[in-house]
Amino acid sequence: MLLFAAIFATVAVSVACSGDDSGDDSADLPDSIRVGAKPWAVAADQATSRLYTGNEFDNTVSIIDLDTGEVIATPAAGTGPVRIAVDHSSGRAYVANAFSNDLTVIQDDEVIATVPVGLQPWDVAVDQATGRVYVANSEEGTVSVIDGEAETELERIDGFGQPWGVLVSGETLYVADAGEDAVKLLSLSDYEPIGEVPVGERPRGLAIDEDAGRLYISNTEGASVSIIDLASLTVVSTVDVELAPLSVAVNPDAGEAYVANSLGGGVTVIDTEANTVSGTLDAGQGPWDVAVSEDGLYIYVASAGTGTVRIFSSGD
Repeated sequence: MLLFAAIFATVAVSVACSGDDSGDDSADLPDSIRVGAKPWAVAADQATSRLYTGNEFDNTVSIIDLDTGEVIATPAAGTGPVRIAVDHSSGRAYVANAFSNDLTVIQDDEVIATVPVGLQPWDVAVDQATGRVYVANSEEGTVSVIDGEAETELERIDGFGQPWGVLVSGETLYVADAGEDAVKLLSLSDYEPIGEVPVGERPRGLAIDEDAGRLYISNTEGASVSIIDLASLTVVSTVDVELAPLSVAVNPDAGEAYVANSLGGGVTVIDTEANTVSGTLDAGQGPWDVAVSEDGLYIYVASAGTGTVRIFSSGD
């Protein structure tokens, strides 16, 4: 737990400049955009051309117009916005607030609801097929099930040690259980367990390559990424990365995975065919979250220590 405590003790936002504004010519976006204090979370919605960051120090969400690269709204969230997920059908963004134990719902750049959940929600995921929202309540050992349209909690799934991450794919809910160093699989039809895979120490971030049938898990205190073959439910590779990896994202089009190493200072690039490290993206001090655009062209990184979101073109 010492390393986990160290994450929360990370120094406040630096006053470094927001970076070169020359950006990528095809998108006319800057390489770095100034947002709120200590951005912990980042999520993109290509349909609405919106990029969201959850700013943990000032309890806000920065909403960026991806057509212009400008912050167009900064609505208030709950206390400690640490993860964001977007429903691409409705355009709603759901923000998990770790210290006020609730979920902020944003639509059309405004807060439209706040939904109470369990204790210390660390992650949130949307089932794009049904609009249901799943929230990992780490200190309660539960996962909240939210009706996204009605903005109400339907039930809580128990049976976890310390759920830090959630992901929905197909008919399966994946939960990174940091308390038991495992990824647990549940059926979305009845929320009954259908599998469990031991991984590294204190797993948190989850990402999936559905075509390849691979699940990627960042092990926060293990400084590694476990790669699971979903057909056999076995770990086929473990890739060492930098300190305290909090988040991982997969880019199937580029054949890469990206790992935000919160205490290591960089984003590790993994070649998903070879399962080896192929490079590092310099995302500034304290990269805490990473996301990939739906078309695979851009990588977005929440750089907590610089108070910016960094934007990379695929292949940088």
